Amino acid sequence: MIDRDLSMANNLNPQFFRVCELDAQFPEESQLEIKIMDKSYATYADSLIGSTTIDLENRLFSNLLYMNIHSLELEKKALAK
Repeated sequence: MIDRDLSMANNLNPQFFRVCELDAQFPEESQLEIKIMDKSYATYADSLIGSTTIDLENRLFSNLLYMNIHSLELEKKALAK
């Protein structure tokens, strides 16, 4: 997804409040790469400001592991009463 038309001119602290919903198949499509580019008005030679890669599969399973551990702790507290 490229949102070149949503650039913010003359703003040193832009805020990109965007929500995207994507379908993915794990483990094949687990890497999400996000790039922020500096838009060049003269040509389409935009320059990279920064980028990051998020491992979606890792985030999903680490969150599930946390939720399972938290659930076990709640069950132990309930049984102890």
